[in-house]
Amino acid sequence: MLQAIQDLLVRARTGVVLANANTDVQAREGRHMARILVVDDEQQIRLMLRQMLERLGHVVAEASGGNQAVRSYREDPADIVIMDLIMPDKEGIETITEIRRDYPDARIVAMSGGGRMGPGNYLELANRLGAQRTLAKPFSMADVQEVIEDLLKTP
Repeated sequence: MLQAIQDLLVRARTGVVLANANTDVQAREGRHMARILVVDDEQQIRLMLRQMLERLGHVVAEASGGNQAVRSYREDPADIVIMDLIMPDKEGIETITEIRRDYPDARIVAMSGGGRMGPGNYLELANRLGAQRTLAKPFSMADVQEVIEDLLKTP
């Protein structure tokens, strides 16, 4: 898993030219750049996602756990929340349920490597409880971009 994260960080760093060109095209086409809240207890994952999303032209806020995510969302609701499911202080499933209860229109992406069970069961449950999209770790910048663009098209 650590090697996959390091590989993704390298890919995110080397995608600067393409991402900047993509951002320029998006600005010319009037596409909405989003404020995205990234929630993961692993700092490396938050950093990797921040780099990917900022290269795509988005504004990124971070939370290291579910409780911090709920506080952050209440203070300044993000356009999209990308939420890890397995976290120590408050599980992602519980956090998704709480955000969805208080903000029914929240756009949420659940992500998970799934621990020992694999991501499938966790991501399926997150989908049923309110996450509109899912990302299985490890994922690529293209995967993240596709999910974000898809969610930004939905009202």
